[in-house]
Amino acid sequence: MTRPGPQGAAIRAEKLLAVLSDCAAQGRAAPTNAELMDILGLERENSASRTLKRLEERGAVTVQRFTNSRVITITSTGKSTAGAAGTAHWTDENAAARVDDQPQRDAAPKARAQPEPLRLDRDPCTFCGVRADIGCSCSRQAASKFLFVPVSLHAAEVLQP
Repeated sequence: MTRPGPQGAAIRAEKLLAVLSDCAAQGRAAPTNAELMDILGLERENSASRTLKRLEERGAVTVQRFTNSRVITITSTGKSTAGAAGTAHWTDENAAARVDDQPQRDAAPKARAQPEPLRLDRDPCTFCGVRADIGCSCSRQAASKFLFVPVSLHAAEVLQP
């Protein structure tokens, strides 16, 4: 299958708009990306969602996305595809609600302990003049605490030989 250029993208967008208008007029659910891939003759499912996104950016359709479905409203006709209209899954403020619509008890407050600040010995070595956090190798203790610190940030603190 050849990869069409910009004209092909416009043709796919018009064909997708016709398919969505037909679904909305008949009251059917919006097609999935896999179904749109077959209808539009695409090689990848994400191409179908990109084409739908282009229609949405043009203002031809309005899309409400849910966990496993979407409701598409055709702007020119005002008709929508079938689906469970409601709150989109990422804006659902009551995600902890049970099936019987009774909210669960409040969760325990999250206590986030602040991490202890990193403590570094920034005094220069008495033998070589290099700080332990930069890479003084005069003592084994300094070698085990090796931490990369950009020299450009501490150039004034490093003794030059």
